[in-house]
Amino acid sequence: VELGILHEDLPYEPSDEAEIALLEELLALKFKVLIHWGMPSLVINGLLQAGVALVHLAETSLEHPLSYSPTGLYDAAYMAGKYMAGLMPENARILLVGGMRSSRRAEVGLSRVNGFLQAFKTLPGITIEHAQTGWAYTNGYDTVMEFLSTTCPEPFDGVFGLSDSLVMAAQDALSHNGKLKPGAIIVGINGDPFALTAIASGKMTATVETSATELGHDAVDVASRIARGESVPKYYPYRLRLVTSENVHQVAAEKLFSIAELPTRVIGLDRRINNKRYLQLKTSLEINRRVGDILKLVGLTG
Repeated sequence: VELGILHEDLPYEPSDEAEIALLEELLALKFKVLIHWGMPSLVINGLLQAGVALVHLAETSLEHPLSYSPTGLYDAAYMAGKYMAGLMPENARILLVGGMRSSRRAEVGLSRVNGFLQAFKTLPGITIEHAQTGWAYTNGYDTVMEFLSTTCPEPFDGVFGLSDSLVMAAQDALSHNGKLKPGAIIVGINGDPFALTAIASGKMTATVETSATELGHDAVDVASRIARGESVPKYYPYRLRLVTSENVHQVAAEKLFSIAELPTRVIGLDRRINNKRYLQLKTSLEINRRVGDILKLVGLTG
């Protein structure tokens, strides 16, 4: 099985022309299996229709025989919600930020929204308001600022974001407008490095880590098995862990070690790919030389 790396930097909402160009480029490479994150729906559907198996790095509701994705973000949001519920005062007010905003991207965060709301089903005294946004920090910040300008709510006791970047955006917007109570509970999902820093410094309360290292290992394993023609389950699980001030230093150290190993792994992969290309080129040149010798023998060249 040959593993290649392709980096495409598309804008968050690419044009139809950019999406079609990306689809044509990917089809020209004749992949059997492609691991991806965040490709637009047009590209995803085009690849699937062409018979390319897709291993998603983000949970998706897409159903297709050649679609494989992680699962467990409902559980991540439920875990975060239960943790917040144990810290909230009676009649608390929580702002839920993210998801449910239509996009050319495939995932809108429905499972995370449902998981978080389910955690509060038995706590009717708690009020949850939902600000629907895209996934970028700027989307979250601008949406919350607009939300505050139109509703003028009372200050919030807690904020939950469907991702770490969204909860940080909401926290910044609320703080800027004086709408966040002192000691508010701030919780996100992903376990991004900046979130771990915020937890360690007391700016953020917790995050639910969806281990990027384990996710990457599992995705490559699934893709390799598909390429070998093996039977593979349609879903593979996120490895979830609640990160708080009690374990943030251990989690940060583990993430630092994983990040430190990346250059070595990438360099090793590049060397293997380059060596293979060198052998292919060398073989091609040798074939051309021999064909030239044969043509000379039969008098077809000068």
